[in-house]
Amino acid sequence: MISLKEGLEIEPHHGSHPVVFLVLKGRDVFPTDSGQVELGVNEYITYNKTESRGMKSLEDLTVLAIRD
Repeated sequence: MISLKEGLEIEPHHGSHPVVFLVLKGRDVFPTDSGQVELGVNEYITYNKTESRGMKSLEDLTVLAIRD
């Protein structure tokens, strides 16, 4: 689980594994290699192992991270 207060950010970075982020609370902007995606409660995004990932909270945020 990842929790961020409104306005906080995890800078984009490259991972070494696939991951799914499921928003449990709040709204967030997730950067992708082709732009940005805004997600809310019960929405998710997947990244493959080579994609850059990060997040910026638009509201107090709780995200479930599931990685391979």
